[in-house]
Amino acid sequence: MQIALLGNVALDITVYTDCESLESSQKEFSMVDNITTRVGGCSFNLGKAMLKNGVQPILHSLVAKDETGTMLINQLQNQQIETDTIIPVLNNNNKTVLFVKKDGNKEMFLYSAPTPPLKALEVLFVEPLISYKYLHIVLNKWNTSLIKIIKENNPGIALSTDLHLNIETIDRDVVPYMTIVFFSGAGSSNHEAVIKNLMSAGPELVICTLGERGCMIGESKGQSITHFEAVKQKSPIVDTVGAGDVFAATFLTEYYGHKNIGIAAIKASIQAGKSCTQMGLDHIYDQNDLEKEMKAWT
Repeated sequence: MQIALLGNVALDITVYTDCESLESSQKEFSMVDNITTRVGGCSFNLGKAMLKNGVQPILHSLVAKDETGTMLINQLQNQQIETDTIIPVLNNNNKTVLFVKKDGNKEMFLYSAPTPPLKALEVLFVEPLISYKYLHIVLNKWNTSLIKIIKENNPGIALSTDLHLNIETIDRDVVPYMTIVFFSGAGSSNHEAVIKNLMSAGPELVICTLGERGCMIGESKGQSITHFEAVKQKSPIVDTVGAGDVFAATFLTEYYGHKNIGIAAIKASIQAGKSCTQMGLDHIYDQNDLEKEMKAWT
């Protein structure tokens, strides 16, 4: 099984500087001995987790047509992420830069570029994307315009997304085209009401993640909402960055493969919890170890 991904990837750069002004040090990236880099972004996290779960992700994205873009592609390849579908373009800065001074003062700068014209995006992405059965979209300012076009050209494609934005102000225009929608319960107080509201727009499943409280899943068929408790981890929580992406990737992998919501929710909870016990995602379970954990839990 393959799951396509559409969204940004980024090169996360940490610069250790002695400059008095962090702004003035932005031009000093060439000091390689003071820099560490790693690939980041939700699309990468999703792809990494899918690989661990035994599914080949096909990542469609844009990167800068420069040294940063080349570094990003090389690091993706080192992580065994397919890069043939990643397109280098001019004026596309895919990087975040964290400046760290000796006194511990930190500041992050996000580099973004103008959105390419819709026609250009159609030429680059629509034809390859409509050939897939499953497509997960990491929403951003350039790909939301493609969702309707993709669905119109392939009505049978299963689209999914994670509403990372404030759930109360999210542009609902994208929701009716989705088969599965994820959102974090941290952005809402009345989870059931939000789930019902989103379900009314058309998705088959609406999944509200609640961290250590588990998740709530709404099914449009039968209009039911089920709460699944989180699987407690044996190790202490160290870092929660990327846990939501790991949850979504694991749920999609299991659900699309076997159509069992309960098992998909439990496996996603196990894997997301595991991701929180160390920095990064290299340590999360592979497919065989996840099955063992699942059997031990049940």
